[in-house]
Order: sequence, then structure tokens, then C-alpha cells
Amino acid sequence: VSLDHPDLNGYKNVSFIDGALTGDDDLGHGSHIAGIAAAKDNSIGILGVAPGAELWAEKVCDVNGNCPLSSQIKGLQYVNEHADEIDIVNLSIENPPSDKLDNTITESLSKGLIYVVAAGNSNINTSLTSPARIPGVIAVSAISDSDGECGGRGNGTIGGPDDYAATFSNYGHSIDFAAPGVNVFSTYKGEGYAFDSGTSMA
Repeated sequence: VSLDHPDLNGYKNVSFIDGALTGDDDLGHGSHIAGIAAAKDNSIGILGVAPGAELWAEKVCDVNGNCPLSSQIKGLQYVNEHADEIDIVNLSIENPPSDKLDNTITESLSKGLIYVVAAGNSNINTSLTSPARIPGVIAVSAISDSDGECGGRGNGTIGGPDDYAATFSNYGHSIDFAAPGVNVFSTYKGEGYAFDSGTSMA
């Protein structure tokens, strides 16, 4: 998460990437999700779902967008160590099936934490991915929505027809919700704003 963004309430940050000293966002992806979730109710930018919520920034991806499984698991272990302080965890990374990752998240769930996870963007069944396949997480797929209204009367998007499942979105029995995930406007790295698409945005 961008530590300098005036629309985000950064609370704590930690890095699990060698050579990166803080949880500051190099890529924009985490900051974009953070704004959707928690952008402040102020006179700038956007309004998040839980405005001004305290954000714990955990860096598990490097500057090139590589997200080692070992870094993800260390990040999840950190969450488990602070389960008495953290309420909701967003995990918007798609991995091949990993029992070790799944078990670490299952431990979190047993501590009462809520996990909201991206279904993934490979147009495959979530049974083939972690963490979306894990029982107990809230897995979210993406729809293409161009007009903010139901009925499929809007223009098509890069993700397909209005109000249909986005062409890139994973699917399957583990999906709990589908939400707009195409051309979503939110906070970005530094102090910026941007449009982005994906089940992460949904």
C-alpha cells in the first residue's frame, strides 16, 4: 500500500521481500485495492467501502510483480501473530494449489479472521488455485459493468458485455460473490489514481 497517499490511512507496514525495507507499494496493485476498501471520506479522490479504515501494508511481491510463495506464507504468519489486532485480510494473489498456503490461511480462519480473496484472472475453475479454493474464505469473481446499473443495457467493456462475468474471471463452486471488476477507478502508487481491472478490484 502507498505509504504517502493522502487518501489512505496507512497504520502499519512490513516487508517480506529481500531488499525492500517497507511495505510501500512499487506496483500500484495493492494501493488500488486499498482505496476500494478504505479510501478516506474527505474532499479528494474516491470513497472506500470502509472509509478511513486502518490499513496494514504487507509487501509480498517484488518490484517486478513476482510474489514468492515463501513471502506470502511469511506474510500470513505475520497476520496470525497479530490476529488480535487485525479484522479483515485481503489476499488478491492467484497461485497454483498450495497445501502450505491453504493451511496457513485455515489457521487464520480458526482465529476468527475474515479473508476476502480474489477469484483469479485466468478464466479457470477456482478448484485449481489457492487461496480461492479454501473453504471459509470469501472468494470474489468479477463482472463487467459499464453503467453502474443492472439489466445489461450498458456498453461492452474490455471484460466483455455489460453485467456478465468478466472474460478473464475465474469461476467455480467456491465463488461467494461477483462484483464489478472492470475499469474500476481507485487510488494508486505514490499519490496517484488510476483505472484497473481484475478480480482483485471486484
